[in-house]
Amino acid sequence: MAVRRSRRAALLAVVATAALLTGCGSGHPAPDCLRTADAIADGVTGLQQAVEETPADTGRAGDSLDTIDRELRTIDTDDGTGGTGADDTALRTAVDRVGGAAATVRRSLHAGDRSPDTGPLTDAAGELTKVCKP
Repeated sequence: MAVRRSRRAALLAVVATAALLTGCGSGHPAPDCLRTADAIADGVTGLQQAVEETPADTGRAGDSLDTIDRELRTIDTDDGTGGTGADDTALRTAVDRVGGAAATVRRSLHAGDRSPDTGPLTDAAGELTKVCKP
């Protein structure tokens, strides 16, 4: 009986640990997902600063958008899930929102808008961070 309890406790510990480490979708341990979400948040902050401090310098804003795109690709890897890299619907939705919002800001900059609305991108990055928390 004690052996059964010990095995059950060990199994529960393994399951609990696995659940904590996969808080960001299958194949994306929470620490990696959080690191990526933090890097994206840093990119959004850089974008906001570039737009506010030097609106005529679209290079800084473009660099920040490139950082965001690059970090999104680290989540969006080919791991047998059709290229999504995410089995988790919430993660997939958050990644899509960040990508779409970044594309909208990029289009605005290319159209000559020197102070594009970064609010939707900020909100989407915040949602990604929430999804990545274990």
